[in-house]
Parts: sequence; structure tokens; C-alpha cells
Amino acid sequence: TDPSPVTSLSVVNRTTESLTINWTGPNDPRVDEYTYNITVTSYTGSSIGTYCTGPGQYVFQVHGLEPGLRYSLTVMAVTPEGTLSDPKTTGGTTNPSPITSLSVVNRTTESLTINWTVPNDPRISEYIYNITVANYTGFLIGTYCTGPVEDVFQVHGLEPGLRYNLTVMAVTPEGTLSD
Repeated sequence: TDPSPVTSLSVVNRTTESLTINWTGPNDPRVDEYTYNITVTSYTGSSIGTYCTGPGQYVFQVHGLEPGLRYSLTVMAVTPEGTLSDPKTTGGTTNPSPITSLSVVNRTTESLTINWTVPNDPRISEYIYNITVANYTGFLIGTYCTGPVEDVFQVHGLEPGLRYNLTVMAVTPEGTLSD
């Protein structure tokens, strides 16, 4: 007979080049003998690869992915005879690459203007950027957002002569943040 499908499939970790998934094996009598097939496809539907885990392995990391892209990951339980369960699928987005060359390019008594170099990711035109401003003690002053393909931002309403920390993170349309 067909094995029962896996449950609780989810993405538990992500980097710019990998996604880690885990799942719960079915509550079948022979579950300790099952292996698991993992199929990975890109958001466009093209096949990235098919992988297999050993018995009792409920975690898998897919390597060699591209930054900031959405992937579908499908897991099927497999009996020793090669019978497959119904598939279970989850989606995951790799982290976007971080921005580089962040610097202050202009300052007044009440503002700082920063710019940065955007990452060279496939979906860069869809990214937005979160800018976080904190004072020298670490107190959060504000969080701002810029639109796609912007690489400059001016923070207003600051106090004269104080030091501020400004952090910029790339954000995918799914809300996945860069370092």
C-alpha cells in the first residue's frame, strides 16, 4: 500500500544559497524503513533537482540556490519497495544578498544622507530596502523603507552633533531580509 504523506513540512533555515526543511514522518508501522524524496523547483517551475534522504532523516538542506529567489520543495515518503506517498509541498525564499559600500554622503545639523550598492541578485528590481536608525546608545529612532532600485536615503529629524547607527537590509517581495 501507499505510505502516508509527511506532515509539518516547513523551511527552518535559509541562507543566500540554501534552504533547510524539516518534516514529521508518517505514523506508519514501517516508518523507520522509509526514505524521502525531495524535489526542488524554482518559482518559474523549472526543476532544480531531486534528492533522497536515508531512513529516519527528517531534515534536509538544499545547496546551490540563488539569492532572493522563491523555491518550491516537495517531499514524498518512499517504502523500501519504491512506493511513493502523496506529495507535500512548501515554499521558501533564500536570503537576498546584503547591500555593500554603505556610506554617509551628506550631513546637516538635522539629517544624514546615505547611499549603498545594491546586490547583484536575479530579482533585484523587486527588492525594497529597510533602513533602521538608532542613536549612539542603541535606542531605535525609526525604521524606513525605500522602493525598488533605490540606493540613496535621507534621514530627517536628527539632533545636531549626535552619532547615529544606520542599517540597511534588502527585502524580497516575500519579506525575506538580507544580513
